Amino acid sequence: MSHKPWLATYRENGIPAEINPNAYRSVVDMLDAAMKRFVDEPAFHAFGHTRSTNMEAKKFNLDNPQACVGQELGVSDWLTIDQSRIDQFAEL
Repeated sequence: MSHKPWLATYRENGIPAEINPNAYRSVVDMLDAAMKRFVDEPAFHAFGHTRSTNMEAKKFNLDNPQACVGQELGVSDWLTIDQSRIDQFAEL
């Protein structure tokens, strides 16, 4: 079994396993670009819950995170992270 089983889903969906580390000035720049590029796509799906970047990308610019202090950046239902969820994630 691979030490990186998630790479199989990357290949299935045409997602590169590696990124060019010089393509962005920082991780913040990378995330900001991804949020803008995929604004209408789901950002994360796990355990039956899907989260989108669209509200975050439209509300603030990651180039200035200090401007977000005190602002509501995105609201979702609470999701309990307990040992059974951690175990399920480990099995993926």
